[in-house]
Amino acid sequence: RVRLRFINASAMTIFNVRIPGLPMTIVQADGTHVRPVETDEFQISVAETYDAIVTPTEDRAYTLMAESID
Repeated sequence: RVRLRFINASAMTIFNVRIPGLPMTIVQADGTHVRPVETDEFQISVAETYDAIVTPTEDRAYTLMAESID
């Protein structure tokens, strides 16, 4: 298992974040523990942080996608 911390350090951009082929479990939002939620994609706004736990099933490289909404 790997814990990833996503930080949106942009000034005005919102992003859709996903890792194709690898589900994420969100466990923390803006420094506050939340009830774990499994998702394939989440939206992160300006100055937000999210912690996600991923469990890779294969020994390979995964792509981290962040698509801007603006």
